[in-house]
Amino acid sequence: MQFPSRQDRLASLPVRRSSSLPTSPTTGSAVAGQTVTWTSSDASIVSVSSTGLATAAHTGSATVTATAGGVSGQSTVTVAAGALANVTVTPSSGSIQQGKTIQLAASFTDVAGNPVPATSLSWTSSNTADATVTSAGLVTGMSAGTANVTATANGKSKSAAITVTAIAAPTLSSLTLSPGSTTLATGAKQTFTVAGTWSDGSTTAPAVTYTASGGAITSAGVYTAGTTAGTFRVVAQSGSKADSSVVTITAPVVAAPTLSSLTLSPASISLAPAAKQSFTVAAKWSDGSTTAPAVTYTASGGAITSAGVYTAGATAGTFRVVAQSGSKADSSVVTITAPVTATPTLTAVTVSPGSTTLAPKGTAQFKAVVTWSNGTTTTPVVKYAATGGSITSTGMYTAGSTAGTFKVIASDSNKADTSTVSITAPLAQTAGCSNATSVSTVTELTSALSQAVAGECILLAPGTYTLGASLSIARGGTATSPVIVQGAGSSTIIDVNRQTVTLDASYLHLRKLRLTNFPTVGFWLRGVTGDVLDSIEVDHSQQEAIAIKDGSNHNVIENSLIHDTGLSNGQYAEGIYIGNSGESAPLDFGVTDNQILNNHFGPYVRAEAIDAKEGSDRTIIRGNYIDGTGAFYYSGTGTLVAIKSSGVIIDSNYFQQGMNQAVAFEAPVASVMTGNFATNNKIDLRTTGYGFQFQAGTVSPMGAVISCNNVMLSGQLSNRPCTP
Repeated sequence: MQFPSRQDRLASLPVRRSSSLPTSPTTGSAVAGQTVTWTSSDASIVSVSSTGLATAAHTGSATVTATAGGVSGQSTVTVAAGALANVTVTPSSGSIQQGKTIQLAASFTDVAGNPVPATSLSWTSSNTADATVTSAGLVTGMSAGTANVTATANGKSKSAAITVTAIAAPTLSSLTLSPGSTTLATGAKQTFTVAGTWSDGSTTAPAVTYTASGGAITSAGVYTAGTTAGTFRVVAQSGSKADSSVVTITAPVVAAPTLSSLTLSPASISLAPAAKQSFTVAAKWSDGSTTAPAVTYTASGGAITSAGVYTAGATAGTFRVVAQSGSKADSSVVTITAPVTATPTLTAVTVSPGSTTLAPKGTAQFKAVVTWSNGTTTTPVVKYAATGGSITSTGMYTAGSTAGTFKVIASDSNKADTSTVSITAPLAQTAGCSNATSVSTVTELTSALSQAVAGECILLAPGTYTLGASLSIARGGTATSPVIVQGAGSSTIIDVNRQTVTLDASYLHLRKLRLTNFPTVGFWLRGVTGDVLDSIEVDHSQQEAIAIKDGSNHNVIENSLIHDTGLSNGQYAEGIYIGNSGESAPLDFGVTDNQILNNHFGPYVRAEAIDAKEGSDRTIIRGNYIDGTGAFYYSGTGTLVAIKSSGVIIDSNYFQQGMNQAVAFEAPVASVMTGNFATNNKIDLRTTGYGFQFQAGTVSPMGAVISCNNVMLSGQLSNRPCTP
């Protein structure tokens, strides 16, 4: 069977329309009862039902085939677009910021939704104040608001709703302050600037508020450093954003002011001789200050201290005081008037020692010092008077034979002073001799000494006895019957002739002798008890005059004169040396209870007059006149009496012309110093030292009581408090 082509009838079929396709053979008659199968070459364009109903699906062409009984027939179906039925605007709505654009597009379809071309297209805005549109559909936001933008084609329209929003202000993202750090001198300026980054990417510098420490800053960012050195900050802030910079202010380099002028006051003054005047200076400096500068004073006609205290000299006239500082100077006129000489008047007489104790016929040298109204002290010509004995015009007192308390009076004009003299009863150990032996030669003397018996008196005729060998006096007596060796006073001279003299016997009394010209020590007391040296003179020894050693105890040295020691060695030149220092022999702790009474030391005792070493305890030093003239001390510390022992009594002595101190309490070695007592002494050091000096290293309070009744004629009493 052959089917006719129906292309002529179905040549064009609108999209989404249907049409039935008839079937019939090309020749012959129709055959009934045959099943026809319909197919389409492209169902997406034309679909065909089992009954031959063709439906247009999309524009294009497709072949429809009918098959029956093994015979088929075809028909070409063309699907054509329909008329424009719909306009679509894309996007159908939109939102843009003011000044921004959005592109709209229009598309067209027929009733079946097939795209169709438009013969004409136009765009319009319902509110051109808020949004405008071009002929190409480009919409521009003009101001905040809404507008419907419509596309019209072939009489069909479609609108898009457009919202225009106001432009949002950009926000500050970051703030940077420059410079990040700077160093300025005080008062210097620095301009700071800021840079900003915004949310819209712009970098316009924002308005900021400046704050600062250590100085001041303007609203324009100009910082002025203050006067205080240190590390400070400048802060720039805009809203919530801020940045800071470090400012280091350095200490100012201040130029030293220069002295502009110097004024000395008073400008003129009139002074009597020896009168004092304090001068001061005033100044002006280049910085306006008026601080007085350091100046150097010079003066004529007198003396001036570095503090400006001028002391007028003795010569009348007109002089100058000059103050100078650098290149600036000023001067004042000083007129020294002729002195009105007033005759000084006597204000006081002081006699020394103030008290003394003598044995019958004992001697003591008294000395008077007067004080005048002009402050000077001299040794005047005074009149001496005495009771209980006799006194020379030079103050040498000789005790009588009657025991008791007597007076020595020194007077000048209407002033006087009195000393007390206690004359003791004759010592039992110096009672009369049971027999007497007279000698006049050194041979007789040495023979008598070698044969002496208790109670014997060996009487030396006046003259000089020159030793030819060392002399050891080894025969003594008893406490009630001593051996007495007695001369006629200074006319009886034992010239030791550089030999050694030792007292090696107890209860031996030497009286009224002069011993001179010793090799080292004058003479030694060695291990003796009860020896008495009375009214002897010991002089011109190469080292010490007298040494009490080796446990010697209860001995007395009284009314004697000791001078010119240390001729070859000033280090070991004591007048009386008691004990042992431990330097060349062990310390001697048995040298106790010795007495040194009413002796005259000096001049030229070149070391200590008395040196009491460790262990020489309970020594009594009373009524002595100690003259430091010509003394020196190898260590430079200088003292007239040195104490390292305990229980020493220093009473009613007169010290004159010391070096640094009259009495020194020195640190003992291997012993404790206790129970020492100093009272009723008079001291005229004629230096600024101490009467009683506790030396460095001594143990406080060093077991010594210094009574406040000690009198200082010059110098200071003690470097520790006295006891009332």
